[in-house]
Amino acid sequence: MASYVFWRHHEPRLGEFDWSGARDLRRFVRLAAAHGLDVVVRLGPWSHGEMRHGGFPDWLVDSGIPLRQDHPEYLRLVRRLYGRSSPSWRG
Repeated sequence: MASYVFWRHHEPRLGEFDWSGARDLRRFVRLAAAHGLDVVVRLGPWSHGEMRHGGFPDWLVDSGIPLRQDHPEYLRLVRRLYGRSSPSWRG
């Protein structure tokens, strides 16, 4: 199975990441594995998936930063997103 990971769900406000509860990616993958399912994680940053703004957080869309381009500030924020994860993911 494949599953989108929407940026807007994990950083709804700039700098405030949330990987808890229903947003706990590691727990989701482990639960799927416990039921015999393999998971392909479709981590954006842009995910489409019938999500407003392709899953980008509103704060990012409203920032004026050119999105989905090689703009340095956009790429910095994407690298920061990729560097963040659920605390349980690391353990």
